[in-house]
Amino acid sequence: LSRASAPAPPSPALSSLAGDARRDGSSPKSPSTSSIPLRVHFGNESVCKTVTVREHALLPEVRAALVRKLCREKFGTVDDEAIASMELELAAFQLYHDVPGRNHSLVAHTPDTSVARIAKLPGRVHFLSEVPLLIHFELGGADAQRKVIMATPPVTYHEVWRLALAKRCRETFGTVNGESLEKTEERYESHQVYYVSTLPPAVTAVSDLEQEVPCTGGSILAAKRVPLRVALPEESTSKMIMSAADHSAAHIIDLLLKKRCRETHGVVNDDTMAQVRKRYNGHMLHNGTSWVQPGEQLFHFAKDLESLVFRRGPK
Repeated sequence: LSRASAPAPPSPALSSLAGDARRDGSSPKSPSTSSIPLRVHFGNESVCKTVTVREHALLPEVRAALVRKLCREKFGTVDDEAIASMELELAAFQLYHDVPGRNHSLVAHTPDTSVARIAKLPGRVHFLSEVPLLIHFELGGADAQRKVIMATPPVTYHEVWRLALAKRCRETFGTVNGESLEKTEERYESHQVYYVSTLPPAVTAVSDLEQEVPCTGGSILAAKRVPLRVALPEESTSKMIMSAADHSAAHIIDLLLKKRCRETHGVVNDDTMAQVRKRYNGHMLHNGTSWVQPGEQLFHFAKDLESLVFRRGPK
């Protein structure tokens, strides 16, 4: 949903492609004679169209073929008036690819993507005006849940956040009015909005909600700073640390060591911290399933906010 991938009005190149096809009833001429069928899903999973395009055709040609096909089906003709009407109707539509194994993750295809490349990708091609955006609420606890918001790109974090709050408001109060929405906004006013990218896996705090949400198969997280309990089994105790979704394991360990330093020495300075670091040298966080690497962020390794253990790691 980034600006680069936002749907644009039909380009001269697109019009030219459609015009070429209308004149002789075939795809534009090209040195390549090889063509392949491409299945495209239209929002509703039960609606699927197959268009045959040149193997090395780029996205504008695929779109033009879809426009021609829909024109023929709806108007029974592919003339200038029908093309113009269909282009207007599909102005907000864009081609996306789903990401296998990730719920509601859609990646926008860029105009320079070839049909040959699309055909080799796993998953399905979608032609949509609205895309499903996955919203995570909280990191853990009773309120942790995931919601799907349908939005039309380009869309800002602020717009998505308003849609998400309205959805939570309706679920909580059964209606969305001034009073119920105000209560919902109060409940979430201290939440930080994050963007969770999949490649590479990273959580980034959004400082400006007027930014556009990138369409890279990621999702959005809204979460407060959380009290994170870390067990120290060697000392039969546990410590509570205030952490955030984008904090790395290394950052959490640093907060933990500073807390232990203050408790042990009464003061935190270079000398006392050096002693504490020596005491816990070789220790790592374990999340109940696996050892956590220093660069991993809390959103990715917090299986359970009560299951973290700080102990000597593998040699």
